[in-house]
Amino acid sequence: MTRSKTRNSQRVIRYANRARKISRDALLSDLCKGMYEAYKKNNNRLPYGHLNNLLKEVQPDNEWMTRNMLNKAFIKYRSQQPTCDDLPIVVGVKKSDSLLSELSNVSSNAAKSTKGIGRPIGTTEEKKKKDENTLISVKNEISQKYAALKGKAARKGTRVKPGTLKDVIKTVKSIRGVTADISPDAIRRRIHRKKLTSHHVAGGQVTPLMRIEPVVVEIILQMARIRQCLCPSKGLELVNSLIKGTPLQEELVQWKSRNTPNDTGTVGVGYWRNFLKRHKTSIVSKRGQKYELNRQNWTTYANFVNMYTHTMSEMVDAGVAIKLDKPVWMDRLGNICSEEEAFGCKVFYKLVRPDMCLCGDEVGGNLSMKGDGHIGGKKLLTARGKVPQKRASTRNRKFTLIGLTAFTGEPAMCILIIEGKNPKGNIEAGIDISVTPVGDNKNTNFIFNNSGPGKYYPGGPECTYNGKKVPAFIRWHESASITTHILVEALQTLDSYNIFNRTNRVKPFLILDGHKSRLELPFLQYINTPKDHWVVCIGVPYGTAPWQVGDSKEQNGSFKIAMTKSKQEL
Repeated sequence: MTRSKTRNSQRVIRYANRARKISRDALLSDLCKGMYEAYKKNNNRLPYGHLNNLLKEVQPDNEWMTRNMLNKAFIKYRSQQPTCDDLPIVVGVKKSDSLLSELSNVSSNAAKSTKGIGRPIGTTEEKKKKDENTLISVKNEISQKYAALKGKAARKGTRVKPGTLKDVIKTVKSIRGVTADISPDAIRRRIHRKKLTSHHVAGGQVTPLMRIEPVVVEIILQMARIRQCLCPSKGLELVNSLIKGTPLQEELVQWKSRNTPNDTGTVGVGYWRNFLKRHKTSIVSKRGQKYELNRQNWTTYANFVNMYTHTMSEMVDAGVAIKLDKPVWMDRLGNICSEEEAFGCKVFYKLVRPDMCLCGDEVGGNLSMKGDGHIGGKKLLTARGKVPQKRASTRNRKFTLIGLTAFTGEPAMCILIIEGKNPKGNIEAGIDISVTPVGDNKNTNFIFNNSGPGKYYPGGPECTYNGKKVPAFIRWHESASITTHILVEALQTLDSYNIFNRTNRVKPFLILDGHKSRLELPFLQYINTPKDHWVVCIGVPYGTAPWQVGDSKEQNGSFKIAMTKSKQEL
């Protein structure tokens, strides 16, 4: 008996819920119908306050209804209504069936071709910024023209005619297509202050760092593209580091001493806040979204195609390559040939300045001989059943070697990074035990007389490139690995020797793999410095295993074989 009562009560509850839902849907449908009529009468917009007034009437008897619920119901109701805006006018159709079929076909095709309504995201702010810049230039032009007319009249000892300024404003606005109001008093104040131009609409002071802000924005965007986003504090640090020790910092100090209570050579939170406002169409500050660091997600065909496409585009912009009108076949030497004599696929670009292009890759090494392989399968003689034994040094001393090589095939610089905390001059100079030193080691000129190629202290390999001798670049690191600071110092050394001539607008080009040292701030700052600008292309991040530039058997492979031979000889 109790069980039957329970079942009956459950049925009643379900029926009551169903009836309540039906009544709610009916009420919402009736309200949406009235809202839609008001929507159509008001040129496809709900009248102002219509929704609030409706809720005031309905909510006292229906507490469950909310503004969000009614708004969603109206959007759904509106999307289900047929639209006849795109239907053509059908004339001369006699049969109603034919007319209905035509209308149904047109409406279905119109529904398929419906696109999103409104401007694309971001274009509204871009339009505002463009209009603002136009208004600034118009005001500057009016000020300059009126000042020129006043100066011309003053030289003649007369004054400009009354209404001249209004005529100038009207003429310039008509030519430039500007409809905004421009006050004549604002122009007169500019001439009185002898400041005819301004960089922003509201007037006031303009930071001298405005000139480098496009570079800062570009660095921030590049870091975001490679998923190495900067936080606001790092962005501010970037700005201060770009101006440190430059004439722009001195200009900033003078500007702050005139316009602010302090005269420090750095900028702070206030500047950063205004910087974000000035470039709100390009960058925003928002919470990040985590992504999975999966190598397979990066090493895709699409990413590598994108890498090669951008690399060739940057080479053209740097002036070291040109794009051909049509693809051609080329041989190994870069000469145009037939398909039978060609090497590889058709070529879309031609390298015109290989002497301005560098590439390089790390190759690791260790003085320990434990992990050395056999050179060319070399065999040793021993008694049957015995294993040949060789003497081997087991002392660990790791190092990393990078050979910066030009696209001409010539070596440009040898970078050697030795494991250790403190630099040691005798290790950097090297010792050739096959050479007998000259003189007494207590003599003050001993090191000088015994340093150089073929001597007791031979030093690192010296490269001669573009007529300049470049000594080996040696640095020390705890793990003997490349860092962003070492990479910056290597490029600074090349620039100090004036290896590359930048006067003909051709910039040096460097291509590296996607190691993390290439993605850090100091390196990105240096290569974007206007004075020593480098065009650097980086491979797919986290894709160093399948793709490494300069890691060839002719270069890195030959070095490892030669290193093993030298250790065995010693």
